[in-house]
Amino acid sequence: MPVQPTCTGDWRRVLSLRPGRSPNVPGIIIAAAGTRRAPGIMHGMDIKVRKVRLWRTEVSRRSGALAAALEPLAQHGADLKVIRVRAAPGRTKRNIIEVYAGEGQRAAMAARAAGFSQTPATAVLLQGDNRPGFAYEVANAVAWAGIGVRDYEAGVVDRRFSSTLTFDSEADAAKAVTIIRKVIRGSDGNDAGR
Repeated sequence: MPVQPTCTGDWRRVLSLRPGRSPNVPGIIIAAAGTRRAPGIMHGMDIKVRKVRLWRTEVSRRSGALAAALEPLAQHGADLKVIRVRAAPGRTKRNIIEVYAGEGQRAAMAARAAGFSQTPATAVLLQGDNRPGFAYEVANAVAWAGIGVRDYEAGVVDRRFSSTLTFDSEADAAKAVTIIRKVIRGSDGNDAGR
């Protein structure tokens, strides 16, 4: 049974509001898609959302292990969009490396040749313009939809961000993509009442 999120925004209520000024919160403007916004902040966002399959391998936790795992991918010309390294659960001297090298046969052949296997979990890759609070908006909306996030990693370089959310099932990932796109649409366009 999902745990009720403890957060300040109730997305079930917020998504049902009409555009305009908030009747309950002074200074908050309701956007066309129903998300709450603070006035005076630019909200236009260029964000790409897509479901991806990560490739995984396990290596010894030692100097050079990551470079050795990535070398065959580099030699095959793989353009890695995601690289994640973490300790293997319950195995103190092992690391798990996960990568996303793109779609198609060439990327799959390069990953297999490098000793990677496709993970059973589905990830969602978000890339685009950064805006403070966007990660929270995504996490909050996904939580209110009752979807459990297995893993969430994000980073920002300059004004662009990239993040991956990993889910236990394809159905959860598909539902999350729909929710995230609603959050993005709520972040696009002009504020009502401006």
